[in-house]
Amino acid sequence: MADVEAKYEDIGKIEKQINKGFARLTKEVPQLPVPHVYTQISAFNESIIVQDSLIGISLDKYMGADYPLYKNFYYDYQCRSMSPERIVPDCFSSIFSANILCRLTASAPYYIRFFISASLTTSYKRF
Repeated sequence: MADVEAKYEDIGKIEKQINKGFARLTKEVPQLPVPHVYTQISAFNESIIVQDSLIGISLDKYMGADYPLYKNFYYDYQCRSMSPERIVPDCFSSIFSANILCRLTASAPYYIRFFISASLTTSYKRF
């Protein structure tokens, strides 16, 4: 998608915000490892992908509410959250969900862990 590459030709501002966020987060939670961050085009699949040592940011999910292709796949209220300003907050809320909440619930009974896992999974789908 050439339009994604054109819009995000320079992601320096986003990088600075993410670095600043991790600097603050590691002061509060020093044992939290800082993952490698990469950007991708996901064909409108997931906005943020979090793994143990990686975070993937799908730039095609942050083209702005008026991006013409969104009208084919999403409702207007969903498009409003697909702006570049949401990248960093979405990134850190995904990290929180994937790392901190899962670790806090690790000793919880299975049915509680299943409920929390299902809740987190469905809350990040944009469909």
